[in-house]
Amino acid sequence: WGPGQCEACADGSLPRDASWIDPTPVDSPCTWECAPGFFHPEFVTGGGPVRDGTLPNACAQCEARPERNPCPRGQYWASACNSTFRSGCYECTNMQGNGVYSWPNQQWDSPLCPYSCEQGSYDADLGASVWFPRCVSCPPPTSCPAGTVQSPCGLGAAFGVVYDGSCVAVGG
Repeated sequence: WGPGQCEACADGSLPRDASWIDPTPVDSPCTWECAPGFFHPEFVTGGGPVRDGTLPNACAQCEARPERNPCPRGQYWASACNSTFRSGCYECTNMQGNGVYSWPNQQWDSPLCPYSCEQGSYDADLGASVWFPRCVSCPPPTSCPAGTVQSPCGLGAAFGVVYDGSCVAVGG
């Protein structure tokens, strides 16, 4: 055997629940991937560290979809699992603006988690989407023209009324 020639991979280096990747590039070490239903703890995306005693150069079994939501608010359950992606709870990324994830995700295998505007922000979309507002910061206090007052801000939107800190007619 010489440079650029193929040689057999050592079977002893293949972890359990894995298979060789064919073809392996010339002059490269033998590469493998985990079988369906398993992931590689060293090369996994997200999900946190594996604490099940799995050896570093081995495959670990994917977690099955639980019957109940195991994820805290602001996270969702991702069932996808392969050599480089582990099933588990992942951070939601759908928040627009100054919000806070307020409730557990009822559609817990969807990355769209419900949230509300944090204190000091309001929904610039006038409550068009109760669970997914577009949160923007309240304006600074301002002097309003005679006969008007600055409305409160940071209360979101309810019943078509926007609490955005704008000047509104007294009694209106």
